[in-house]
Amino acid sequence: MDLTNAIGKRRVKEQDAARILVILFELGAPAPDPDDHCMLETEVYLQKVDYLVRCPADLAYVLLDRFESQPDYLSRRNEIAALVRRLVIDREPKLRTMGMQKFRFGPWERLDDILTFLACYDFVRVRPRSGQGGGLVYYVTKKGAALVQKLYKEWPELGYYRDKCEIIRSFLGDVRGTALKDYLYDVLERIQGTKLGRVIPSHGDLVAPRFRTVMGEDL
Repeated sequence: MDLTNAIGKRRVKEQDAARILVILFELGAPAPDPDDHCMLETEVYLQKVDYLVRCPADLAYVLLDRFESQPDYLSRRNEIAALVRRLVIDREPKLRTMGMQKFRFGPWERLDDILTFLACYDFVRVRPRSGQGGGLVYYVTKKGAALVQKLYKEWPELGYYRDKCEIIRSFLGDVRGTALKDYLYDVLERIQGTKLGRVIPSHGDLVAPRFRTVMGEDL
């Protein structure tokens, strides 16, 4: 099925599938099997990355924390300021999506149907992870990688997801798995205060005052 037939028009399974496929493609590591393009480990990590991709204001808030708490990023002040402004001020395309509910491991949404859909068309394979606490490993097949490249050309607004993945890779690439879950719990205070099963409120209204404090200027 060509995902471009439905993506962006409303929230449908195909749009969610395209977002997840882009995340796996952009943030996956090289796969050991030559039949696969890349792999991404653990559902915990996938869920937290999906949350940041879907919630640009929360990603902006995380960037401000990284700038303030990580000395390595002080030299990237202007870059981070520009990214924060783009995430919370610039008009986003139609496929800006919604928040996520809080469950036992923080932001979470059932992905079984989406991943089954992708697996049925041989775009993704899901396998148990041996050792290291178990969990799942997601493999993007060569066919899945080719579809992502096709979608980028045919529907340029998918670059919205790709850009968010690039920010995550650049500023959170060293925080993986449960470490990312723990970090988001510490930084995004509204995750902690949200009851299980409720949608986590956006941190959008907190970005401007935090920006003023951290950057010393108005957003």
